[in-house]
Amino acid sequence: MISKPVNRSFYIGQIITNFEYAASLYNKSMLNEEASEILSRYILDVMRGFEGDIDADIFFEKLREDSDTLSHLSVFLKKHGRI
Repeated sequence: MISKPVNRSFYIGQIITNFEYAASLYNKSMLNEEASEILSRYILDVMRGFEGDIDADIFFEKLREDSDTLSHLSVFLKKHGRI
């Protein structure tokens, strides 16, 4: 059986979209202190793993170019000195 190639862009997009929702909760202080700390460490760790990945770079370029695209994640990353 021949398997289909993995669409990495799709899966990276899904992860980043979920991070957008999580960043919204974080930015609006809707989580307790412990949950906020765990979530922020997780997001930052995964984002570090995306560094240098061509598929992820496309999403990050959109983030820099369009203030409406992933706005909650953009605010979160700015708060943490990542962009």
